[in-house]
Amino acid sequence: MTLNFDKYAQEGNRYINDLAKELGYPEDRDRTARVLRTVLNAVRDMLPDSENLQLASQLPMFLKAVYLEGYTLRKRVEKPRQLKEFTDRVKSNSGRTSSHDFKSEEEVEKGIQTVLSSLRQYISQGEMEDIIAHMPKGIKQFISPIVLDK
Repeated sequence: MTLNFDKYAQEGNRYINDLAKELGYPEDRDRTARVLRTVLNAVRDMLPDSENLQLASQLPMFLKAVYLEGYTLRKRVEKPRQLKEFTDRVKSNSGRTSSHDFKSEEEVEKGIQTVLSSLRQYISQGEMEDIIAHMPKGIKQFISPIVLDK
């Protein structure tokens, strides 16, 4: 098997361009990439190691790299229980650029919804159901309609 990094870059660029349009800022790829990373990291921190590895196995190489960047096995952080705690986690993951990346609570929620919805093209329905099963009720109610085919 050969690694075609040009292909991964092309796929990643196409994905970021599409995601930027969906988020509503098609000219700001850097912001789009930061939103993608912060949402993926917040989701990753909610899942057990085994589920993280199952999810990562279904992602294309360019998303796998973003999802697993900085990941360590058995590093546990306190899970948010409510949607507000989850959106606060997403914002805090954004660090210094948080006020630029997320100008309102609605933008945080839209970022979460858009990123998770965009993953449906890569992740099986069964895996999405597994992800939802690991979420606390307050977050599950927000995420379920976005990622599940119902």
